[in-house]
Amino acid sequence: LAAALAASETEIDWPDGETAQAFRQRTEGMWRRVSAGDRSVVLVSHGGIIRSLLAGPVASPAPALIAPASVIELARTGVGWAIASTSEAAKEDRFE
Repeated sequence: LAAALAASETEIDWPDGETAQAFRQRTEGMWRRVSAGDRSVVLVSHGGIIRSLLAGPVASPAPALIAPASVIELARTGVGWAIASTSEAAKEDRFE
C-alpha cells in the first residue's frame, strides 16, 4: 500500500475500504452532476478525487503532485474539459 501511494498510483484498493473501481464510479458520478449545465462550480476536494477526475472524465494530464491548498482551474473544451491553470502549490514537486 505504501509503495502504491508513493508511486501516486490511482488504482488502489484500500484494505477494509473502498475499491478503486467503486471510488472511480463515485467520483465520476459526482463529476457528471456538478459539471452538468452551463455554470461555474467550485469543488473543494482532496487530491485523490482530483487525480481520479484528471485520469478519467476530464482526461487531462495531472500535475506530478497535487499539494494541499492547490487550485486547479478546469475549462470546458469542445468535447470535454482541460486544465486552464494551476496554482504554484499544484506545480511543486515536493513540500519544503
